Amino acid sequence: MVRQALILGDLKPRSEGANIHKLLEKLRRLNGVKEAQYITGPYDFYLIVNVNDQSEMNSVVTELREIEGIKETMTCLVLSPRT
Repeated sequence: MVRQALILGDLKPRSEGANIHKLLEKLRRLNGVKEAQYITGPYDFYLIVNVNDQSEMNSVVTELREIEGIKETMTCLVLSPRT
């Protein structure tokens, strides 16, 4: 079963080493990342992630949090509506 998530992220200020162009390229290379975009609002970027299971989702989130320049993330799992 494919799991999908929307991950929102906040960057450290540029003075602390965050470079959005380089960061987006790095994020797009993460396993499971289908889309990575720079956005406005309370968060600086979003990712659409597709993985096979919870273990893979854990790996993506763990790897994401280790990338320099990322201040915080919020992961929102996509739910299937009840029918």
